[in-house]
Amino acid sequence: MRKMKLIKALGVTAALVSIMTSTAFAAYKNWTSYETSYVDDAVTSDNYSVRYTDDDAFGVYVKDMTMWSTPKAKVVNSEGASRSSWLSLSDEEEYLYGTNNTCENNHMYYLKIKPAWNQVGEDTIKYKFSVR
Repeated sequence: MRKMKLIKALGVTAALVSIMTSTAFAAYKNWTSYETSYVDDAVTSDNYSVRYTDDDAFGVYVKDMTMWSTPKAKVVNSEGASRSSWLSLSDEEEYLYGTNNTCENNHMYYLKIKPAWNQVGEDTIKYKFSVR
């Protein structure tokens, strides 16, 4: 009797670990690799992220930025149509989350970045993003 309970408990534990691992992997794999873009006007990245969830947020992580002003980013589709609100970016090396993500599951989306109105010259920004 105790052996059966132990076997059932181990089976449930294995199933939970499998679900958590696959969920963590799915969350990890939809972040793009780092991309460096030169921004002197609104630029759309070549890097794409695929949406796997119904979460209305999208995430951006800035690793390095030469801009002294605050650029903004939003998610767009392959035709350049907006799929989120603008998000102000920071060089604080933290994950930032924007809202109003209207992307559809299993489609590719890109990040459009534009400098602040007072940014002069061509600067770089190294980032990765996820439409979740």
